[in-house]
Amino acid sequence: MNAVVIILGIIIVFLVYILYKFFTNTAKSLQAQANLNYQVSGMKVYNPEATRYAYGIWLYVNTWNSNIYHVVFSRANNMILYLDKTTPTLICKMTMSDSTSQSITITDNFPLQKWVNIVISVDNQFVDTYLDGKLIQSKRFYSNTNGVSVMPKTPPDENTLVFVGNSELTAYKTLDTASVNLSNWDAYITKFKQWSSGPVDPQTVWNYYMDGNGSLSLLSSLGNYGLNLQILKDNVESNKIQLF
Repeated sequence: MNAVVIILGIIIVFLVYILYKFFTNTAKSLQAQANLNYQVSGMKVYNPEATRYAYGIWLYVNTWNSNIYHVVFSRANNMILYLDKTTPTLICKMTMSDSTSQSITITDNFPLQKWVNIVISVDNQFVDTYLDGKLIQSKRFYSNTNGVSVMPKTPPDENTLVFVGNSELTAYKTLDTASVNLSNWDAYITKFKQWSSGPVDPQTVWNYYMDGNGSLSLLSSLGNYGLNLQILKDNVESNKIQLF
């Protein structure tokens, strides 16, 4: 068989594989919404031992309690995303192959009482972090001491769940403290998703952000309540518009 034909065949197969991976890396919903004032059951992740993946979540921090850690989500022996106890500093901490941990500080001024979109994208050793659709920080999680390479630990199997809020005890082993207050905290999450077939590109993150947090669906919980807009002229109602 002609060598050129063989090479072209290999290239075509490779391109088909790349396109397949690209179009199948769709976001899978893990948790539609949750109130972190309460314990939330853990969730199974897709493709659990993959080293290329991403998580996305919308977070609203209502009030601040400086006596506790504020975990957004965590998976034991993999990663934990949390806000510091005393300052609104958002940190992502990864478990490394030598069972130590390394972290990346995403922001030291996380907004309160505002919906914020967060994406953590992992490509083996490289981690990109996004807030509200924009790339904020990137880091290579790698070190070499005495010829020993240390990189992110291969994530655990399907029996290790992912949790939102202060719900998972073992995740706290990665926090730099011997004693942690596991009280729930006053925050809310929506649209917690996972991309299980690889990291996400900036356009995918932007589209996820622009899709919104889904909080408008909360209008349905208003039941029999409505909202009218009154138009006054000389303090006398001249018109009324029903908004919903």
